[in-house]
Amino acid sequence: MVESTNTPCTICQNTAVSLDNRLHLFRCPRCTHTFTLPVEVDPQLYSENYFYERHKNWFSNPDYNLFKFFHKILRGIIQQKKIKLLDVGCGKGDFLKYIKQLDSDIELYGIDLADNNSPEFHFIKGDVFKEDMPMQFDVVCGNAVIEHVDNPQLFMKKLTSILLPNGLLFLSTINNLSLTYKIARILKSLRIRAAYNQLYGAHHLQHYTNRSLRHLLESNGCQILIQKNYNYPLNSIDVIEDNPFIKRLYIAGVWLIFFLQSLSKTGIAQIVVCRKIP
Repeated sequence: MVESTNTPCTICQNTAVSLDNRLHLFRCPRCTHTFTLPVEVDPQLYSENYFYERHKNWFSNPDYNLFKFFHKILRGIIQQKKIKLLDVGCGKGDFLKYIKQLDSDIELYGIDLADNNSPEFHFIKGDVFKEDMPMQFDVVCGNAVIEHVDNPQLFMKKLTSILLPNGLLFLSTINNLSLTYKIARILKSLRIRAAYNQLYGAHHLQHYTNRSLRHLLESNGCQILIQKNYNYPLNSIDVIEDNPFIKRLYIAGVWLIFFLQSLSKTGIAQIVVCRKIP
């Protein structure tokens, strides 16, 4: 049963309601945001294991269509030749390496908790919340990062503080109103929790709708230029099941859901491009 709590929404501070005591999951009725209260986050969660074992498919199959889209929009808006770009939570650096191949005039920086010794961009090892960044940037990117932070408001304040006036912010994150998430919630109501537990697991603390993400950005001085839903590559889906038949059945089911989401424009993820208002 859903019970009222005194837990404030991490986006709008309205009183949230409890959805799942087991996962410490809450939902805000005002801005439609769903979030997890991090009772204790494993400090090893974002170790090398996260990239090469736990989410092997995701990091082995970068979303080059998304990277190409970001670059096209960037160069369509920013006219100056030389620009500085920071990728927050750059991981293995796939996005930055791709941009380097497309555009040698962009000075590239990346920050992450995990090590990275790539010679193709300037790397800062650390927590973006704690690091004293050496400069401001024309563009700041966060691909599949903002859903991992426990304090979205503080995260946005940090990003806008290192973004130049009229600078661009590119984000990609979850769409909690996608068909994928809706089916997972229906299955959970039938006591089939596998998909639900994976989507709402501890590595994702924030589950954005188009509305809640827009509220977060606009309340932090950003003008939204583009917001749209999309599906990431099917081969990037992490499949836990080892049984070959069940694995193929699972992939076929995900393909069908993704196809229906593309028709209805309710993809599993969302892209936002916005400008920092001076």
